Amino acid sequence: KLSHDATENATHLPHALAYAVETIRQLEEITQCVPRSQQHPPSRSLLSLLKAHFRAILFHDARQTQVFCDALEALCTSIFVECTTTDPHAATAKQEAAVTLRRHLHYLEWMHIAKPCILAVFLRQIDHRVATVCRANFVDSFFDDIEAWVDSTLLQDAHTMFATNLHGHDSSQHNVEYVITLKQHAVRAFGTLRGRELFDIVRDFPDRYQPSKSPASSSSCMAPNLTHTCYFRCM
Repeated sequence: KLSHDATENATHLPHALAYAVETIRQLEEITQCVPRSQQHPPSRSLLSLLKAHFRAILFHDARQTQVFCDALEALCTSIFVECTTTDPHAATAKQEAAVTLRRHLHYLEWMHIAKPCILAVFLRQIDHRVATVCRANFVDSFFDDIEAWVDSTLLQDAHTMFATNLHGHDSSQHNVEYVITLKQHAVRAFGTLRGRELFDIVRDFPDRYQPSKSPASSSSCMAPNLTHTCYFRCM
């Protein structure tokens, strides 16, 4: 049974998942002794029914489901965010942990429960990357670099977790839902950051948006200054 400490639960979750998988596999051996013609309903395997019943027992309580999701999110954070070492042995261990986690979730048929939690970890990585690299830096253009990082690093981790075939990659990686979600979030995060910074510009130049009592020519003289500032900061 998991506690309410997500970090503590995350340390126990891999062992708990392995135990659940082993339990189902033992039941699977038993079901193989039952002729398929005697299984009810015949159109659905007895193993599938056992998995569904097991899942219902564990996740019938919304609070317990949330505890599991929090622990899974903390575990994925430790795998994909906190493990940033270039040590090849650590990188291999990270890959093995991710692959094992994915296989367990797929085997137990829990991925539909786990996917939003895992995706949240990747979305937060994008937010952090955009904020760290782009915030308050208006000299260089960073969006191409953000897109390249998403393609080269983040999506590789996402493929590892969400792949549906045995080789760890979907047959149409560029069209699957999570790829589109992550790419769109990168655009949204960058646009949101620059939008907030544009608001700061307006706040810094409040007089440019006040009704002018001077002739129109005077107002038009101030506009290029604000336009240049907006362009310089946000592009």
